[in-house]
Parts: sequence; C-alpha cells; structure tokens
Amino acid sequence: MKLKKLLEGIEVSDCSEGVLDYEIEGISEDSREDLEGKAFVCLVGEHNDGHDYIGKAVEKGAKVLICERVPQGFEEYPHVIVNSPRRTDAFLWSRFYGDPADSLKVLCVTGTNGKTTTSYMIRSILHEAGKKTGLIGTLGAFIDDKPLEFTDMTTPDPPKLFEILFKMKKAGVTHV
Repeated sequence: MKLKKLLEGIEVSDCSEGVLDYEIEGISEDSREDLEGKAFVCLVGEHNDGHDYIGKAVEKGAKVLICERVPQGFEEYPHVIVNSPRRTDAFLWSRFYGDPADSLKVLCVTGTNGKTTTSYMIRSILHEAGKKTGLIGTLGAFIDDKPLEFTDMTTPDPPKLFEILFKMKKAGVTHV
C-alpha cells in the first residue's frame, strides 16, 4: 500500500522527497523484527524511545522511518516526521487493515469493576437480537461464542487490535 494512502489525514511536518510514493508492505514498532519493506514507527514510551533504535531498524531493512525527529546521522534516510508517532501508529494500522472499525458498531465498556460482566451481557443481548457479535477483552477475542484468539491485554495494542477487527469484519461480525 502506498505510504501516502496510509498517512491520509495525518499531519506530516516534514518528509524525504518521494517517500510518500513508497509502497509499504507492513508496519512495525519493533526493531528486532525483519523490517524489509516496512515502515518503522518510533514510539516514545515511559522507559524506551523508538528513536534510539533507528540504527537497528535500518540494519533490519526498514524502508522508511516514521518519527518525531530524525537522529543525527540518519537525516538522509527515508523518513516522515509527525507530531505524535503513537497516534499515527494507530491510524497506520487501521488503514493497513482497511479501516475495519468504520463498518462495525463498536461499543466500549470502561470503569474499574464489571467490564467483563457488562460486555458479556451486551454481547448476549445483541446475540438474542440476531446480531453477529465480536468481543475483545481480558479473556480474549471471540466471534459469537467461539474463541478467535487469546489476548493478554484488555485492549490490545493497535497492531493486534486492528488485525482482530479485520478478522471479525471478514467473518461477518456487525457489532463488537
């Protein structure tokens, strides 16, 4: 998919010449992966800064860097500068999977206690109303009552979340 399509609607403050026309085969935030043909997103976290791993990402074949700043020595490497790589990452993954949430009714349950119980009650109500449901939570991801896959987080990170939503959409789910 063309990088400009993945970045549609994202504010880009700077980029290498011609980089938006690059064909991107994947996205990654992990410099330990094979990054051949992929965009490497430099996420900044509490303990790690993806910008510190640009050298490793380049060694692993990253096609383009998506970052807040380009570290010294990598100014000529294909890059896109964005205000928030973390926010951009979520949009990239959504676009990469064809924006699956756009065609799903997504209900979110928040709070301290009772989220799992509440989400299962909502799923039951929707199921009784004849809707094909998906559920993502602490106990995993499900299509109707069938496990889709185990998730180790209540809300998975964008790569896993949008993959799950894509699978649900493909399976005919209407409500998540």
